[in-house]
This record gives sequence, C-alpha cells and structure tokens, in this order.
Amino acid sequence: MSIFNAEQWAKSHLQHAKLGDVRRADRLVSTLANMARSSGKSIAPSCRGNEAELEGAYRLIRNDNISPDMIRVAGFQHTANEAASVAEILALIIPMMLMKKKVASGRMRHIFAESV
Repeated sequence: MSIFNAEQWAKSHLQHAKLGDVRRADRLVSTLANMARSSGKSIAPSCRGNEAELEGAYRLIRNDNISPDMIRVAGFQHTANEAASVAEILALIIPMMLMKKKVASGRMRHIFAESV
C-alpha cells in the first residue's frame, strides 16, 4: 500500500485499533493521515489550519483512556497480517544501515559496514 494516499494508508494500518470507542479510532486514522501528508511537521501544521482537526488530535493525545501500546498493537497487527503472505522479510536494525558485529579482543564491537 502506497503512502501517496494518506487516508487509505492510515485507515489500512489503524482502523481496527481497539481504543474503546470507534470515534477514537476514526480520530486516530484522521490524525495519522494528516501527519503522513505532512511528514516531518508537527501536529499543528499537519492539520492545515483546520481547527477541529487540531483540537481532535490534541484531545486524542491527552486522552487518559488511550495508551501508546493500544496504537502500537493495532499497527503491529496490520504488519503481521501483511507479512503472513510473504516468504522472506528483510528487517533493518538501524535505519539506512545494516549493522555487522565483529568480535575483537574478546569484546563485541558494532561496525557499520554498508549503506542500504
């Protein structure tokens, strides 16, 4: 799924988040889509002047009934479902770098050997 359609991407990843109320999941999807459209920007600019979106995003963040783990579980479940049909997966340990380990003098050293 391409991130070029931010709404579709956000919905596919988090629409089934169990946040205790379907409206919370809808707000999460909306907030994620805004953030994906404005990668690298904070919440306020990502809402593009829409005060209702901005207030909704802040309420979602401040909501004591929602934990980061609840959001993480939904994202993980989507990834697990997508990966189930794939024969081989490359997992990068450090973004943009593959890490190689080398033992020298009886100690483990990390050597960043190749860019991806």
